Amino acid sequence: MARLVYHMLNEQAFRRERIIRDRSNPLDVYDDTELVERFRLNRRDLFELIDELSPELRHASDRNAALSPALQTLMALRFYANAPSEHEYRYANRKGFHSINVQIACDASYKIFDLVARWPGSTHDARIFRESALVREFEAGRGNDLLLGDSGYPLKRWLMTPVIALRTEQERRYNNIHSVTRSVVERCIGVLKRR
Repeated sequence: MARLVYHMLNEQAFRRERIIRDRSNPLDVYDDTELVERFRLNRRDLFELIDELSPELRHASDRNAALSPALQTLMALRFYANAPSEHEYRYANRKGFHSINVQIACDASYKIFDLVARWPGSTHDARIFRESALVREFEAGRGNDLLLGDSGYPLKRWLMTPVIALRTEQERRYNNIHSVTRSVVERCIGVLKRR
């Protein structure tokens, strides 16, 4: 009986024990180089991102030791900045670092009308495109526009790609115009990266 009482008292004491978590702010702990290494963003960009996300992440109270918006953001960025634990090799892109391959389709005014961000970095653009809802829309005849893609994409009646073996001046001009027009999506991606 004494052993049972001791065990119960010990169990109650264990339940009451508070777990102290490290709540130090990495923005105060790490220098600029370490921040970029750990979170892939510099200090200024981290502050801007945290300020932008804070209204959505802020808890109504500090009950239950709620994490601050800064720590929530930094924890998510740290997770995104590391290689996955399963099928790690799939995320190694052609440049040798880990990434997610993102497909973006936008119009001439940089309005994004399709975005797919779920494929490992080693996945070819053409496969992502082939398996996207965008292709299904166009294949079903619901797309009214034309799409432009680089030479890695297949030529379709609704997808214009560059001419590979140029033979005429018209084909050269077509490729130049195609390249200039397609560069809109590259600029759109650049705008997103700067934000």
